[in-house]
Amino acid sequence: MGTLASAARHGSPGTFSDRRQSLRACLSLPVMVAVSGRFQAARLRNLSENGALIECASPLHCGDHVVIQGEALRAGGVVTWESEFLAGVAFESPLDDRSIARQMLSSSIHAQRAQARA
Repeated sequence: MGTLASAARHGSPGTFSDRRQSLRACLSLPVMVAVSGRFQAARLRNLSENGALIECASPLHCGDHVVIQGEALRAGGVVTWESEFLAGVAFESPLDDRSIARQMLSSSIHAQRAQARA
């Protein structure tokens, strides 16, 4: 099994996805992503204890150190792959199950509110 640094050097989603060790929760949550002290709005597309898929208006690059901040989430990590406006982030420290469950609940509430407005 390769290292995250190896996956970051290769910069492809397949390289990292083959090394996943935890299940992902599919989400659609607004978050802020900080890169080099600059914040940009983003959307959290999936989340696991070891990483996340984020969608950003401005592209991120392999090796970028980022902090993802949401309603009940703050996680630092490194971009391991990117493709246009999507980026895979490997967390510096694993999230606990409660943090992931909070994000799943928040995503469900956001979806219900969006449906009610439609």
